[in-house]
Amino acid sequence: MREGQTHTKQEKEQVTQAKEQAVNTKEALTELGKINYQKHCAVCHREDGKGMPPAFPGLLGSKISVGPIDNHIEIVLNGKKGTAMQGFAGQLTDREVAAVVTYERNTWENDDKKKYGESAGGVVTPGQVKKVRQ
Repeated sequence: MREGQTHTKQEKEQVTQAKEQAVNTKEALTELGKINYQKHCAVCHREDGKGMPPAFPGLLGSKISVGPIDNHIEIVLNGKKGTAMQGFAGQLTDREVAAVVTYERNTWENDDKKKYGESAGGVVTPGQVKKVRQ
């Protein structure tokens, strides 16, 4: 591109996506997710993901942790009314939420597609969180 030329909206989006992919690998998000999970989630859901039912349900094989990703993001952002689950929208960035959800979906064998189906596991991006947050 020559000096003075501007990028199209599509080109800008492609550059943003490429940058996001570079820093948001499964490994990087899982590492950050583990840190944030230990800081914000493990008190109730425990390190082993088994929770303390009935007040604090386990995440190991739960319909949230192995079900549709947008539902998982929604719960982390906004909590669940009528339960002890608080929302973290005001405390965590889009990347941190993506990391926590990626960690929860890929830990405790929650990524086992044979056992839980095609929505199990996966990598959640900050862009996905941003869409659910809006």
